[in-house]
Amino acid sequence: MNKRRFLKGSLGLVSVTSLGGRLSACPDTTAQVSSQQAKPNGPGAIVAHGGGNIVTFTSSSAKLSSSFEHAFRLGGGRRARIVTIASREDDGDAWLVNTLAKAGYRNTYRLRRSQPSAVGELMAEDVIYIDGAVLTCVETRFMRKLNALPAIKFAFIARHKQGAVVGGTSAGAAALSNVMICCNRGRRVIVSRGLGLLPSVIIDQHYSERNRQFRLNQVITQNPNLLGIGLDEGEAISVQGGTFKAIGGAVTRVEIKNTQIATSNVRQGSIRLG
Repeated sequence: MNKRRFLKGSLGLVSVTSLGGRLSACPDTTAQVSSQQAKPNGPGAIVAHGGGNIVTFTSSSAKLSSSFEHAFRLGGGRRARIVTIASREDDGDAWLVNTLAKAGYRNTYRLRRSQPSAVGELMAEDVIYIDGAVLTCVETRFMRKLNALPAIKFAFIARHKQGAVVGGTSAGAAALSNVMICCNRGRRVIVSRGLGLLPSVIIDQHYSERNRQFRLNQVITQNPNLLGIGLDEGEAISVQGGTFKAIGGAVTRVEIKNTQIATSNVRQGSIRLG
C-alpha cells in the first residue's frame, strides 16, 4: 500500500529565479587546500536527512536514530572528526554538538566561520554537517552568509572532493542542492541557490508531515531536467558515485515524464552529479 497521497490538480504558479554562475577558488585559499593530502577514493558521500526526531535521551547518554547517524558512521564512526555548521543566524548547532557528544561522538565541534583558523579546520574534518532550523527562509540567510566568506565555502566543497562526508538535516538537507527550496509564502514557492553538491536534485524535507508535495511539484515543473526527492521525517538518502539509496524507508521521487508530474516511492536510484 502506498504510504503517501500525492496532490492532484493544478500545479499553480511558482516564482523561480534563474540560477547561473560558477564557483571559483579564492587565490588565498588554493594553497591551503592543495597542501592537504587528497583521499584516493574521490568525493565523500552526501547524506540528506528529512528532519524530525533524531535522538532518544537517557539519563546519561543519547541514542541517535539510524537514518540520522548514517552520515557519521560513513565518516569513520566515533573516531571521526566532525564539524557542524549552523544553518540559522544563532548558535543552534550547539545543541547538535552536545547531542553528538552524548551519543559517543566526542570529536565534534562547531565551525566558527569568522575565525582565521576556520579554513584549516574544515580541511581536516571527516564529516561536515549542516544542522536544521525553524520554518523560515533560513536557507537564504545561510547561503548569503556562506557566500560572504568565499574561503570557507571553497574549503567546504574542496574537502568534500577530497573524501569528507557532507550531510544535512531538515533545512541543512535543502542546502545541498543547487536549486534550493527556501520556503513558501502561501502557494508561492521561494527558491535560491544552494551549495550545488547535488546539482541535478531538488530536496524537500518534512515532506508528508508538512504537506510539501505541492511545492516540490511546482519547482520540478519549472526545472523539468531535475529530479525531486521528498524526504519524510526520519528518512534519508545516501549518495555515492552517482547512485543513491534510501535510509529509514522509501523516499519520494518526483520527476517529469511525458510533460506530466510523476511520483513514486523508491529505495534506490541514479543521480547525475556533474
